[in-house]
Amino acid sequence: MWSREELVAQNFFEGYLENESFPLELGRIALAVEKKLGIKIFLEEVPFPYEVKAHLRLARSSALIWLNQNHSKVHQRFSGTHEFGHILMKHRNGIPSPGNSESEKEFESANNFAAALLMPAKEVACIAKKYPDSLVFLITKLSKYFGVNIEEAAKRLSKLDVLPGLFTLLNPSANQLIWEYHSPSVNLDHEAFASFLVYHFQNPRKREEDFDIMGYPFRVETKRVCGDKVLFTCMPLLSKYDHVVSGGKKASGYGK
Repeated sequence: MWSREELVAQNFFEGYLENESFPLELGRIALAVEKKLGIKIFLEEVPFPYEVKAHLRLARSSALIWLNQNHSKVHQRFSGTHEFGHILMKHRNGIPSPGNSESEKEFESANNFAAALLMPAKEVACIAKKYPDSLVFLITKLSKYFGVNIEEAAKRLSKLDVLPGLFTLLNPSANQLIWEYHSPSVNLDHEAFASFLVYHFQNPRKREEDFDIMGYPFRVETKRVCGDKVLFTCMPLLSKYDHVVSGGKKASGYGK
């Protein structure tokens, strides 16, 4: 069953943005919000500290969204759409005012809305169908096509579960796992699996290889991105995929 954020984003996209090309332009989204709600949207870039993503001020007949001019257009697109999510989802605590701060629940809700709007499920599934053999290539393709960063593309792909897998960003030189996402249908102890990845792949040498992990076959791919960081993906090989999907036999040593 789709989440509320997914449904609101889907209905908004189909009603106001379906004829737009990707990546969706923030200005075009603003015009669509204006049309839907009958309010005026103002987008401005300001020199926020780098850690500040965006800020929303909402009045009865207008909304002002400040974007961080120190961020890339890719980051501004997601941050601005996050703020539109607060408006369209009718959040209360996601719109800061004196004595009021953005709640964690509404922050995550606005993020989910932004991902669903910028990367509609139907379009993600269509692209995944065209490129089913390489998760690394697919994530890179989604990132460029929808104008989002690598992490948001990987997170969206894992959540939709159209191509099951595990997706991580590593810093091998620092023996560090930066983030990790996994498809709901991949049934492994992911915390232990993440430690396994960091331990065994501090110096990835091959771009692609088939590798048995705890006795189960995966297609493992690596790609160096953002300097020393490595995008690392694991796709269960379909011939034995039933051993690691939900409802199947859990891998020994990793099953919860």
